[in-house]
Amino acid sequence: MRTLADLFALVSALFLAVPAYYINHYAALASRVSLTNIRLEGPALQARHAQLLERLQKLRDEWRPWKAWCLHIGTAAGLLAAALTAIAHRFK
Repeated sequence: MRTLADLFALVSALFLAVPAYYINHYAALASRVSLTNIRLEGPALQARHAQLLERLQKLRDEWRPWKAWCLHIGTAAGLLAAALTAIAHRFK
């Protein structure tokens, strides 16, 4: 039962790594986007667009390379821990 739990932990880490790297790539690309030249009809749409643009720019400005490295290191450490645990229980 313990080995099965370790195996599921490893599989979980592997499957979670895929969206984590996708989100990291998406965040890096989104940090380079500029949406300032968009013109919308109607003051309500313009106001909503301005609010969303402000939120996106704030998030963009908060994205730093160290955050990407935290994602990479955390994913690798989780995968390694799950793999080592599964291997250790297999050869006990």
